[in-house]
Amino acid sequence: MAVQRLWLAQFRNYQQADVTFAPILNLLIGANGQGKTNLIESLYTLSTGHGFRAAKDKELILHGAQAARLKALIQPDNSARRLPLQLAFNGHAKRWQLNGVAYRQLQDMPDRLLAVLFTPDDLAIIKGSPEERRRFLDRELGLISPAYDLERRTYRRLLAQRNELLKDVRARRAPADHLSVWDRKLAHSGAYLVAERLAFLRRLVPRARQVHEYMAQQSGFNLTYQSSLGAGIKNEGAADLEEVFLQALTDRQKEDIQAGSTGLGPHRDDLVFYAHQEELRAFGSQGQQRTAILALKLAEVAVITDSCGSRPILLLDDVLSELDPSRQRLLLESVISRGLQTFISSTHLDLRYDLFKNGKVFSIKEGKIIPKQ
Repeated sequence: MAVQRLWLAQFRNYQQADVTFAPILNLLIGANGQGKTNLIESLYTLSTGHGFRAAKDKELILHGAQAARLKALIQPDNSARRLPLQLAFNGHAKRWQLNGVAYRQLQDMPDRLLAVLFTPDDLAIIKGSPEERRRFLDRELGLISPAYDLERRTYRRLLAQRNELLKDVRARRAPADHLSVWDRKLAHSGAYLVAERLAFLRRLVPRARQVHEYMAQQSGFNLTYQSSLGAGIKNEGAADLEEVFLQALTDRQKEDIQAGSTGLGPHRDDLVFYAHQEELRAFGSQGQQRTAILALKLAEVAVITDSCGSRPILLLDDVLSELDPSRQRLLLESVISRGLQTFISSTHLDLRYDLFKNGKVFSIKEGKIIPKQ
């Protein structure tokens, strides 16, 4: 999938903009606060229906305007077709159109624009709390598996209901044997989520290891799933995990009643990143952590392509600021070799690289997009 052309109306700091992109490399250059990240975010919004920095859709609308509109001409993989994709929103409702057909939900569209995003905030996947790493897993799995996303919502509902019952049991408003029904439901749903996460990582990690070795010029990357169900959880299927989960809920029922919350399950699990047998969260430099996340993002591209049959676009916001020139070049070579349409924002860029000759460079200033010759 590629975006051939993009129109923005009243989005962030863009009053009106119309830009035609290169099929592979697109470089967005400008000082901070001029609109580089806003342009990246417009493409992400067309892919997901929401921004990556906005808590509410209203924050994406130009100050003083009532609504925003994004329109793109997209080209599916292995096709000469050009499909107009449009999203209009006013902070209360969204209206989608693809090739002139209206859709109520993004997921209903047959040719959805897929995107993989890197921002400096993604370093929190390594440096931040376990919740950040679980959010990463849920977001990426939800992109390739609507069934996972639906089950995740079911699990959250069941978890909230069990937690309410635990509080009632603690307050002696309900008997403890009422928990058995909810334990079975929660174990069934949670086991599915854990099994899907493990299967996803079995596809993701070898690809990330390969990319990391190329970019870091040395081997040693690894990523492991840390289950609250026990250290031995690695390759089990959903049926086996369900029994393990159910037994674990039974074993710690007294502790859960006392706490008024469920102390184990996929909502308590974590990921651990390693490079050269050292945990990156504790011992990795910012540059090492950034290289690991970039390897993860490029591996995501491969998994999404395999799962969805379409290559995503790659959005890299301020990715080069802490990479030395050799790693910058290795990243660009890796992107080009995969044939990915890529958008890179930076305050400055060394344009001596011969890799840019088939790309486009845009100067971004005060919400204006100016192609550079």
